[in-house]
Amino acid sequence: MGIVFPISTTKATAATDEESVGFVRNWCFSERNEFDSLEQANEYLKEKVRGINSRHVYKRELPPTEGLKLEKAHLKALPTATYNNYILEKRMVSKYSTVMFERNYYSVPESCKARSVLLKVYPNKIEMVDSQEVIATHKRIHSKGQHSIQITHYLSTLDFIRN
Repeated sequence: MGIVFPISTTKATAATDEESVGFVRNWCFSERNEFDSLEQANEYLKEKVRGINSRHVYKRELPPTEGLKLEKAHLKALPTATYNNYILEKRMVSKYSTVMFERNYYSVPESCKARSVLLKVYPNKIEMVDSQEVIATHKRIHSKGQHSIQITHYLSTLDFIRN
């Protein structure tokens, strides 16, 4: 079984944004709410939202996609400040050269044994940082009890075993 998205049976009444999110969730996931992966669910959602945005909206002359094209000429540039879409977590490296995050294990190069590293946890990936340098990157695992191992992190051990 893959990823399952719950369908709300009650209408959100708190705010317009919540109503919009509820509408999109119900419209998009009422036909299908089970997927094999997060990537598959995101692609499905993109397709459905494109369809929603190409239709006419109540009390508007143009569909949202057409209205946005006209408005773009009047938009101001975005601020230059960068937005970091990650959280920072400090973790210890185990004797097996792995770091645990959300009950999953991710490998780091053996040179990082017995030291702590910073994790930059993005929605879909995790970067391990040591001394301001990214030492490993893994696809983020959203289930529990899994391992993400990169064999290149264990080359010195494999070379030692071979000799």
